[in-house]
Amino acid sequence: PCRLAWSIHAGKDSVRKQLVPSARYTVEQLRDAFVESIHRRPARYQQLICEVVLLDGVNTAPEDAAAVADLLSPFERDLILINLIP
Repeated sequence: PCRLAWSIHAGKDSVRKQLVPSARYTVEQLRDAFVESIHRRPARYQQLICEVVLLDGVNTAPEDAAAVADLLSPFERDLILINLIP
């Protein structure tokens, strides 16, 4: 079972700030908090779903995908699910 979800919006803060102007924390700060939170949870709840809404011309370029991949690289593969929403 998954008990945490994160709508990333973008792997780069500059793009994320366009999509979420009220964002207070950087994507790296949020990622680090999720990594820490996951490792504090019981093993059966150590999974995170990351959702990325893809907006044509905003966050769909190859470099945007690379930024999301780099951002999520600290997570162990079996602890993260990625849901791309076109």
